[in-house]
Amino acid sequence: MYEYKGYWISSTPVPGMRSVDGWTTRGTVCVVEASKRTIEIVRFECTRTFADQAAAMNHGLNAAKKWIDENAESFKQSGRRWVGRTPCPCDPV
Repeated sequence: MYEYKGYWISSTPVPGMRSVDGWTTRGTVCVVEASKRTIEIVRFECTRTFADQAAAMNHGLNAAKKWIDENAESFKQSGRRWVGRTPCPCDPV
């Protein structure tokens, strides 16, 4: 996990299945409460495929940073504790 703007982010490269070559990625954004409890606030899987594991991991970290940049303030203001699964920030809506 890496710290970014007060949040903790991670990315897990996932090897493609038989029908898909390459790698995809799963990313998470977490927050650590004052009690030291870590809460996963958002999780996403990217639909893009990457040629190698490192590219998939880097993309997941960049996507998590993008989610924080675009959503962290509204998340804090909402008082919510968990968003859940969401599309990757790079995926078209």
